[in-house]
Amino acid sequence: MIIFNYIFNFFVWVISKLPFWFLYIISDFFYLILYYIIGYRKKIVYQNLRNSFSQKNTKEIRRIAKQNYHSLCDIILETLKKTGMSENDFQHRIKGINFELLDKLYEEKKSVLGAMGHFGNFEWAISYLALKNPSKTYVAARPLSNNFFDDFATKTRSIFGLTPYHYKKTYELLKSNKNKTTMTVIVGDQTPTKDKIKYWTAFLNQETPFHLGIEKMSKIFNLAVVYFDIYRVKRGYYQIECKLISDSPEKTKDFEIIENYIRKIENTIVQHPADWLWSHRRWKHKKEHTY
Repeated sequence: MIIFNYIFNFFVWVISKLPFWFLYIISDFFYLILYYIIGYRKKIVYQNLRNSFSQKNTKEIRRIAKQNYHSLCDIILETLKKTGMSENDFQHRIKGINFELLDKLYEEKKSVLGAMGHFGNFEWAISYLALKNPSKTYVAARPLSNNFFDDFATKTRSIFGLTPYHYKKTYELLKSNKNKTTMTVIVGDQTPTKDKIKYWTAFLNQETPFHLGIEKMSKIFNLAVVYFDIYRVKRGYYQIECKLISDSPEKTKDFEIIENYIRKIENTIVQHPADWLWSHRRWKHKKEHTY
């Protein structure tokens, strides 16, 4: 295991020093292995795409799937590359749109609950938010089963001032920051465990369960909810747009906030289908109907 750790760290160091043009040559090679040889979760990817885009033909589904594997390889290597990037180099590759919205909310002494999805290079996105955000920035993280990779992920996410925390401690974190102006980011498109499912809705043409944490926490602590729309401009370059969901959550109806978030991420996926994490078993739970 120690030998593997040294090899992995050396590999990351090499990747961090490579120019981007060479990085993407490696990514193209990894894509060939991942898609054609290993076939990583290919059945899940194709099933998810067919169910979500039933109007698309086989050729279109195949094109999106292949682009998705390309995207996945790029994101993995870009995330490793970040460990050797300066703040200026990193910020040069991301453009923030409508970030004055955050300034306005902070001027009003409102803390922000950032809502994101596993879309584009969300790892770069959360680091960019920490760099551009004048207040303390936290991100909910689900610990990895392997301690070495979990430590590596935490260290990588913390490079530009981001503070990862255990997602199960969201309530405690927000409570402790109640009198501070902060931003807490939740990537809310993951599948809830079966015993935690409280809300179902139509999402990408399928009945889909969602966590209610974004809505519940925003109402409990009166947090402004902002959706961060991430999309790739071209290889190695991204845009992040701030879109307000609610600056007065206590005035919203039940499920209004979560539905607003769901429709925004659904629209992002429809517009840029290759950049979502289709390999995730998003629809492993089925709604039980009573008649």
